Amino acid sequence: MRLRAVSGAGLGTTLQAAPFLEFGVKAVGSAYLFWLAAKTVLAGPPLPAKAVGEAPINLASGALLLLINPKTWAMALGAASSFSKLVSNPLTLGAILAVVFALSACSSLMIWVLADGLIAQSLSADWHLFNGIMAILPAASVVKYWV
Repeated sequence: MRLRAVSGAGLGTTLQAAPFLEFGVKAVGSAYLFWLAAKTVLAGPPLPAKAVGEAPINLASGALLLLINPKTWAMALGAASSFSKLVSNPLTLGAILAVVFALSACSSLMIWVLADGLIAQSLSADWHLFNGIMAILPAASVVKYWV
């Protein structure tokens, strides 16, 4: 959430000073999302579940993963560049993006948690279909950046 707020505020200031950069941010973000979609559709079957005794990553490792995750940066920068013209104050943009992303993340995570069992059962046979759907979603989201 902080990453989106900071990038929204910082990128909003930059884009207001040099709006020609918006095209570059959108183009790079779009290319990355198409690449991600291609990798997803070409991926193999899911890996077996981890052993029961394995511990999940700790909080610090999870936070570091968020900071180096290119999907997070592409999403944050794409949203900031797309909506930078809606508000005059970059800090307001950062705050709005932080709230919207936090609410979206909470609702999305709840859906994934609730649907986990159903998805796991269906992946055993139809992982091609699931990968195809998961590849279409980021590719389709590119449209919103250009409209």
